[in-house]
Amino acid sequence: MLSQRPLLNAHLAGLLPLFHMCVAGYQTPLETEIIAAVKQAYSLEEQLFAAREQYTSWEDVYRHYRRGFGEEIARRLADYSWWPEGDELRGGDRSMAVPDTVLLLEVSDAYAVVVHPTPDWLQELWGRDKYTVDRLQRDNDRWVIVESRSISEIPLEHDSRPPSKRSQRAPPQEFNYDRDLGLAAVDRTGLLCVTIKAEGLGPGGRVTLVWVPTGGSSWKPQVTEAEIRSRRERPCDMPGGTEPDDLAYEAGAIDSLMYASAPYFAGLFRPSNLVIDEQRVRGDLDGDGITEEFRACTSHEGLHMSIWTGEPLEGERRWRRYYYLGYDVEPSCEDRDFGS
Repeated sequence: MLSQRPLLNAHLAGLLPLFHMCVAGYQTPLETEIIAAVKQAYSLEEQLFAAREQYTSWEDVYRHYRRGFGEEIARRLADYSWWPEGDELRGGDRSMAVPDTVLLLEVSDAYAVVVHPTPDWLQELWGRDKYTVDRLQRDNDRWVIVESRSISEIPLEHDSRPPSKRSQRAPPQEFNYDRDLGLAAVDRTGLLCVTIKAEGLGPGGRVTLVWVPTGGSSWKPQVTEAEIRSRRERPCDMPGGTEPDDLAYEAGAIDSLMYASAPYFAGLFRPSNLVIDEQRVRGDLDGDGITEEFRACTSHEGLHMSIWTGEPLEGERRWRRYYYLGYDVEPSCEDRDFGS
């Protein structure tokens, strides 16, 4: 039998700790078990590094995180914590903390939804929002977190059904060309680096990567994804490809990059939105019903990468960046590639 607690609206959100203290005495054994499972899950990263000598492989780390998380989240956390090149745990910033307060939103015998405040240091470090909402489900004899997202306000309504059963989804954040598009390239350190203005790309977050050939080339385009591993303190080592207010993220390609020495478009849109048509990649990026197209061309020493609504050079250019190659190439750009 489903037991639903009313959700708090935004102006009550600051009362979370007090609310939790008030209801704690009335928790059922099931509710107490779920709250303990949430705190156990968020303690796993600290436990991992406290006993680092016990973990000698990615598989060890994955099994450790499976004690509190579903398969997909555990895999992402293992990718973040394990350094395959060094065959050891990766140093760097922590990605989680045990919440002091956990508020139950919905509870049943099969699943539960909870919310808890995101610590200030995690908000600052990873650009996360003020609250974290987790969905848990039974996994044999224990509860595990299978979905997690950060939100700026606690919603007034919540659909706790599994994603495949939901009839409606919250509208996505409006796509912003300046914020949600950047470049990705393997830099001089040998790591895939994403430079983009978007904040809040924590471990496990995904960006879509697009490579298109320059004019006259017969190379095949590629559309793939990369998974964020960590935020970098220093900008990507990408001459000419970064902008002053970009953020830098270390990432790992989901599939092998066909053109590892070349820069890719990096964007916060789904690869399923795109279609490869011979040497062209197109798709409706902003949901306005009009198709955008990716374009790349060469000047004497660099690449000009742009996105156009409508036909390239004829429609409206929505985004552009320059990537310095450092060697002479045959120019293929036209005048409109450079115009404002």
